[in-house]
Amino acid sequence: MYYLLARAIKLQGFHRWEDVDRRLYEARRILDTSDLFRNQTVDHPLKALVCFMHGRWLFFGGVNKYSEADTQLDEACRIFLALNNHQDNEAVGSALSYRALIFLQNQRYPDALMMLNRANHIFYAKSLERSRNQVEPYTDPRLGDVLYAQGRLYFQIEKFSSALKYLQDALSCYDKALPDSHPLIGAAKISIGETFNALNKRESACTFLASGKKSFANKILPPYYSHLVERATEILKHVVLDKKQKFVARSLSSQPSAEQLELVASKTCDRWEKIARKRGIGFSQREIETIKKRHPFDPETQSQAVLEKWKEIGGTEATISELILALIDSGNTNTAEEVFSVPAVAGMKILGKPLDNMQLNSIAQSVGDKWEEFALTTEMNIGMSDIGKIRNSDESERCHQLTALLAAELNDRAAAIKVVQALRRIGKEQTAIETFGIDLVKLI
Repeated sequence: MYYLLARAIKLQGFHRWEDVDRRLYEARRILDTSDLFRNQTVDHPLKALVCFMHGRWLFFGGVNKYSEADTQLDEACRIFLALNNHQDNEAVGSALSYRALIFLQNQRYPDALMMLNRANHIFYAKSLERSRNQVEPYTDPRLGDVLYAQGRLYFQIEKFSSALKYLQDALSCYDKALPDSHPLIGAAKISIGETFNALNKRESACTFLASGKKSFANKILPPYYSHLVERATEILKHVVLDKKQKFVARSLSSQPSAEQLELVASKTCDRWEKIARKRGIGFSQREIETIKKRHPFDPETQSQAVLEKWKEIGGTEATISELILALIDSGNTNTAEEVFSVPAVAGMKILGKPLDNMQLNSIAQSVGDKWEEFALTTEMNIGMSDIGKIRNSDESERCHQLTALLAAELNDRAAAIKVVQALRRIGKEQTAIETFGIDLVKLI
C-alpha cells in the first residue's frame, strides 16, 4: 500500500498520468478488499489519504470522472473528520476545495459556494491561531487550493475583479510552497490570464497566459490541465489577432517602418523589379537600371534600395496601403499577409478596387450641406475653381456635379481610403461605414 502511494506521488512528478491512475486504483482496491482495513472498527488515516489522492486525481482526469471523484473526496472528508473528533482541519478544507471545483465544472454554484465558505472558515481560523501564536503565515498549498477554487467560482459568475484577487493570492501561496514547474502554478497563471482578458487588460493577459503555458511545455497532461492550455492558446490567438487589427487600423495610412521595408525586401528580393514597376511604387526602367548598377549582384540590397527611395520621395503618400497594393498586384500576397497581417491584405483587396458611380453618388448625397468642407479636405484636394462651379450651380444639380467631379479625381487604387479619411474628417464616418462596411472602415 505504502509503495503504491509513493509510486503514485513520484510518477505525478514525472507526469506519467496513466501510471498514476493505475497505482491509485490498485491502492483503492487493496483498501476495499484487505482484511486489515475491512475488519477495522475505526477509520484508518491511510484510507483517508488514498480516498483524497484518488478523488483529487479523478477530478483532474476529466468530466466523465467527476461523479466518482466527488464520492472519493466526500469519503475522505468523512474520515478526516472522524480522525479529528469531528472537528474541521486543513485536510478537510483541501478536500472541500476540490469538491467545490467539481461543482463548478457542473455549474452547481450554490453547492460550490457552500463548500468554499466552509473551507475558507477553516483556513481563516487557522490563520488567526498562527497569528496569535506569532507563527509565520501559511505556506501550505492546500490554502492555495481553496483560494484557487474561490477565484474560479467568481470567474464563472463573472465577478472578475474578485476572481483576480483570489487567483493572485492562490498563485502567491503556490509560489511559496511548490516548485516552479508544478502544474498548479501553471493553472493559477492561466486562470489569472483568463481573468485579465475578461477585464480587457490584454498585455497582462498575454504575460500570464504565456507563462502558464510554459509551465506545461513538453508534458503529458490529464484532461483538466489540457483544457486549460487549450483555452490559453485560444485566448492568446485572439489577443494577438486583435492587436494586429489595432496595429493595422493605426497604420494603413502611415509610412511603413524600416523593419517592415527590410522584411519585404528580404522576402521579395528575386522579384523586386516587378514590384518597383507597379503603380504606387512607380519606378521607371531607367531608375531600376541605376539601382542595379549601384548595387551589383545583390538583389536584396537592390530591393531594399527601391523601397527606401520610394518612401523618401513619396513622403506621406508612400503608405502601407500603397505597398500592400503593389505586393498584391505583383503576385506577392503571401508576403503582404506575413508582414502586414491577413486582415489588412483582405481589406486592401476590397478597398483597392475603383469606386463605381453608385458609390460616388451615395457619398455625394450623404455629405449634404458639408459638401464643400468634404471637397476641401487634403484627401480630396479638389481645386477652388471646381468648387466655385459647383457652388454657383443650381442646388438640385450639385449632387450630380460633385459625383462627376469625384469620378474624375478619384481614379487611383487608394480612392476608397481617401474617401473614408475625408468623411471621417467632416464627422461623416457613418457614411463610410454604410458604404464600405464597419470592418473595412476600421482598417483605415
